[in-house]
Amino acid sequence: MNRQQHASRHATHIRILAGRLDRGAGSHVYHYQLARQLAMRGYEVSVMAFHSEHAPLPEVAIQSVRIPNFSNLPVVWRYASVLRHWYCGREMRTSQAGVPDVVIGGEHLWLKGSRRRFPDVPWIYLPHSLTVRDEIENSGLEGAQRDATLRVYQRIQSWALSTADCILRFTKAGCRSLKSEYPNVAFSPLVVNDIGIDVPEVGIRTESNGPLRLLIVGQLIFRKGIDLALDCLAQLKETPWVLTIVGDGGEREALERQVSRLGLDDRVLFAGPTDCPDEWYLQSDLLLFPSRSESLGLVALEAMGHGTPCLAFKPNGTEFRTVSDEFMTHGQTGLLANSTEEFTDILRSVVFERRKLLEFGRVARQEVLRRYSWEAHLSRYEQIFEWLKLPPPRRTLTS
Repeated sequence: MNRQQHASRHATHIRILAGRLDRGAGSHVYHYQLARQLAMRGYEVSVMAFHSEHAPLPEVAIQSVRIPNFSNLPVVWRYASVLRHWYCGREMRTSQAGVPDVVIGGEHLWLKGSRRRFPDVPWIYLPHSLTVRDEIENSGLEGAQRDATLRVYQRIQSWALSTADCILRFTKAGCRSLKSEYPNVAFSPLVVNDIGIDVPEVGIRTESNGPLRLLIVGQLIFRKGIDLALDCLAQLKETPWVLTIVGDGGEREALERQVSRLGLDDRVLFAGPTDCPDEWYLQSDLLLFPSRSESLGLVALEAMGHGTPCLAFKPNGTEFRTVSDEFMTHGQTGLLANSTEEFTDILRSVVFERRKLLEFGRVARQEVLRRYSWEAHLSRYEQIFEWLKLPPPRRTLTS
């Protein structure tokens, strides 16, 4: 089906409410790719986003808004999130953006402003963290600023869960987390749509020589658990491995100090951020994904799509609130550890089992190709777009 046929069958103008459109977080990457994929499919696409440096999207109308850094202001810095929310509402109110057919709301700070500006436009709420509590409590904010930020985002999230025409999540565990966090909220319909990712053509991978090549890709922040991985690796100084950390963030200096304190300077390379991690995936034997909290794990799926298996923590609802076991099967498409001790033990064992890692990576790639295609992901969106065309009360939207 060509682009014009797709657009004529479904809602024409889709607006995405995004944060930044860069590789700073999985949600940033997803919003950029979603806009690109929808435009390629023939839709008119517009995006409200925070200012960022990103590759051009010539067929997408992007309104890039530079948000003042209210955190640097005296006295009111504690309430920077309140001011950012107000600022986004003002920008939405004064925007020259036209009326869309459907809104996909992924960035919380735009949601209420969009609803006030376009009250009759159906919208899909797309929360990216397990819950905003998980996101804020693992953000590194402290004291009054953390508490004020959490209150702002919880109010927005509670409102969105009952106001949106439907709520879209990438995993069933994400749905359960919201239900558990907001037991008294009357939820809009919840729909699971497996995420779509770009899966490149890759050659046949062969067993590597030399040290085990480990990789971490992502934001250098507390939530990502990189400090946990470093502590585990410090117990394996007698085994041959090297680690490359690709990314940047507020915890970089603390992690560099930790590396020096553990005596790992000659084993760990901080490579900085990149817009294209593909080569890092292909040059690595194993991705370490030690996050404390994740609603999905786009980096892990990207690595798997390149044939690079992952080692992650299995969710336990307390220390590790992740969904890794929903897209990865231990001993088949990757490796899951129940604790930091088991994480260390698995690393010790795989150093000398490179062939197993190759097989895990091969099967992981096949699973990603089967389950996480853009075609399937966008087709599910289109079912939702068609459902949103129906006048309320709509029939049940199957999950």
